[in-house]
Amino acid sequence: MKYEMKLTDMDSIKAFSDPYKLKILNTFHRLGRPATSKEIADKMGEVPSKVYYHVKILEKHDIISLVYTKEINGIVAKYYEPTADSYIIDNQEYEEIMPNAPHIRNQYERVISNIFNDGKEQYIEAMREKKDTKRDGIVCSDIVYLTDDEYLAFKEYIKTLSKVKDDNGNKGTKPYLLFSSIIDIKDKDR
Repeated sequence: MKYEMKLTDMDSIKAFSDPYKLKILNTFHRLGRPATSKEIADKMGEVPSKVYYHVKILEKHDIISLVYTKEINGIVAKYYEPTADSYIIDNQEYEEIMPNAPHIRNQYERVISNIFNDGKEQYIEAMREKKDTKRDGIVCSDIVYLTDDEYLAFKEYIKTLSKVKDDNGNKGTKPYLLFSSIIDIKDKDR
């Protein structure tokens, strides 16, 4: 699996930007190992044939790839995994038309909104499950001032943290939700 993958053609970007396909991709990432579309469907509480259809589109655009097959009771199970830990939209045509094409901009904004809503729902669910009054999590929103080098270093640090997986059963570890974003903004006070 690659660390990063650039999506450069419009069809791949559209496939990646679809909210349902993004949920499937996130489920693969959370599982942390190759999985069948049936396993992903079960994790998502969805119909396997619907997930399989979208998995095939993600595979066609090299967003996920077939890792291996295994015969189980005469049926060939196909195991897929994401081709990268993270994806970057890098298409000049897409970037140029996005501000002037509301349907593309809306789709892009929907993807971002889905990512934030998914993180928010997981955070709230974890908070509700806490039996004691101790709250370990933190939520904050603030404007920080960084140099370009500090920004890049912080962004890389977040990427590094988001790649830590415990798929080997390491003792003493437990899962934490990492829900973060950072982007340069126009400072209205300057």
